Amino acid sequence: MPRVAFFGDSVAWSLGTYLPRQPNLAVTVRAVQGCGIARLPDLRYLGTPHTNYPGCDKWDARWRRGVQSDDPDLAVILLDRWELMAADSATATSTWGSPSSTRT
Repeated sequence: MPRVAFFGDSVAWSLGTYLPRQPNLAVTVRAVQGCGIARLPDLRYLGTPHTNYPGCDKWDARWRRGVQSDDPDLAVILLDRWELMAADSATATSTWGSPSSTRT
């Protein structure tokens, strides 16, 4: 039976959790509500600082354990809202699409 694992934030969690049951598909959901992949201490939501939830900065270890445990044939990685919010570092605020948010 093919195995599919969902990783990401609450959008990935909702998609994986509420996916209609498929009799010939094993689905696991390793997504965490409220956790994107940003590791900065604060995000900005509607101009107000919003501290990352506890454990969000450990997403890569959690995903690695999920892949090792589930051995999926397909991994669905969905990153949404948290990656589009402005993020504060010690020296500046970076918004999605700005030169400071991109790497070359």
